[in-house]
Amino acid sequence: MRSEVTELREITRLEQVVVSSSIVCNKCGKQAMYRPLPDKTAKDEQQIQMQSFECSFGYSSRYDNENWSFELCEECLLELVRSFKLVPQGFRSSDYDLYDETKHQKIFEHWQRTGEWEPFKFHSYEELLEYRKLFNEDYFASLVGKYYPERLRQYRRKSEAMHAAREFGGCDPAL
Repeated sequence: MRSEVTELREITRLEQVVVSSSIVCNKCGKQAMYRPLPDKTAKDEQQIQMQSFECSFGYSSRYDNENWSFELCEECLLELVRSFKLVPQGFRSSDYDLYDETKHQKIFEHWQRTGEWEPFKFHSYEELLEYRKLFNEDYFASLVGKYYPERLRQYRRKSEAMHAAREFGGCDPAL
């Protein structure tokens, strides 16, 4: 028969821990410093976001059997993406986007030329009207005014009529 005698002892030891780490953008050389939080996640102190990339090259590639990894800050990543012919899947999009792949490509090309991401730029007036209940009235009127200024007065008139009809129990007239 075996038995063990146990007691509580305080043990102190030296342990090497990471107190900060840095990531450097391979393109521009910007450095982001991170400090681990108590829950072992990292906190970005400078708010410079970095993205990591890994590339593995297969047989018959010019870089046969090489594995690359590099970091890019968001600024350099956007500069790279701006040079693309086709919009990357998921770029500036979410589950709530109100455009199809063709419009997404047109919006991307507009962004490449102007630097402005305008998700409603390539919608017809009728398509915009389909989304009017998703936005507050002032924002939606600003969209109509931006993309269809010639129809803004007409939209406001019909919008006012629609609100008046609702107040008196009427139906929702088409704009």
